[in-house]
Parts: sequence; C-alpha cells; structure tokens
Amino acid sequence: GALGTGKTTFVRLLAERLGVSGRVLSPTFVFAHEHPILKRFPFRKLVHIDAYRIDSQKIFRSTGISHYFKDLANLVVVEWGEKIRRWIPQPDLVIRLRHHSPRTRKIQIVKFHAPQRK
Repeated sequence: GALGTGKTTFVRLLAERLGVSGRVLSPTFVFAHEHPILKRFPFRKLVHIDAYRIDSQKIFRSTGISHYFKDLANLVVVEWGEKIRRWIPQPDLVIRLRHHSPRTRKIQIVKFHAPQRK
C-alpha cells in the first residue's frame, strides 16, 4: 500500500497475535528486523522486511535479506514487496492496504498459495 496505509501497524498487530515481545518498528533504514515468535506456531521467527529503498537487484543482494526466504521456520512479511518480487519466491499470501477514508483502510487479499510444509 501507499505511504501511511498502515503496513507497519498491520505487522505490529500480527506480531502481537504471534506472541512477539518487544517493540515492532518499521525496518526502513535497516531493511529487516527479526522477532522471535514465542507462541507455539509452525514459525519460530517473524521477519519484517521493508523493501521501499530497494530499487535494483544490486541493492537487493547487498541487503542480505534473501536468506530469510529459504528458512521455512520464518514468517516473512514484506512491506513494498512489489519492489523485490522478481528476486524472491512466490508469496503464500499478498495483502494490499489502501486508504478508504482518512480514518479507514481497505484490506484486500489478492493471492493465496498454500505452502508445502513438512
């Protein structure tokens, strides 16, 4: 979604539901934050990536974030995922947030791909 649509707020609420302790901040200037998931889930870590500043494959490679997608124990949430979709695996779920009014947002689930977990 556009700036200010609530992407980081969405990740904060997701993290809360997963039992993540500590503050969830936007990783805009560091590209990614890792948060251990404390509740019993198939995932052990929430990885919050902000791809807003990634505008080339060279920058993508330099961030080192590609390894997060290889570990099935990671739940990877990417803000601005459309900027890096060519270099990451097909997502299991794509959620789009957009402004509906100054105080409300529309959430649209646009793609679901059932993951193959072992």
